[in-house]
Amino acid sequence: MALKMRISQKQYNLIERGVVQLKFKDLITISLILEINICDLIEEAGLDCGMKCSKKDILIRQQNATIEELRLILRRLEAVNDKLLHFEKIKT
Repeated sequence: MALKMRISQKQYNLIERGVVQLKFKDLITISLILEINICDLIEEAGLDCGMKCSKKDILIRQQNATIEELRLILRRLEAVNDKLLHFEKIKT
């Protein structure tokens, strides 16, 4: 789970033990990994999310979370590409 959330095992253990509070984005990530409805996840924890939980709303939230993850990956790839191009210029 830690690997899929892109966090360290130590950080995940803190989450499991309730030492660290999760951000909403983390809950969305967990629901995507477990392939469950985020509202079900929140209700299972005994919380009232107070938000719309229609299938459309959930799908939109999940897609937005995926978009944010892809943007982060794109920025990382662009940084690697820039370093490679810089290295190539120095090499030639």
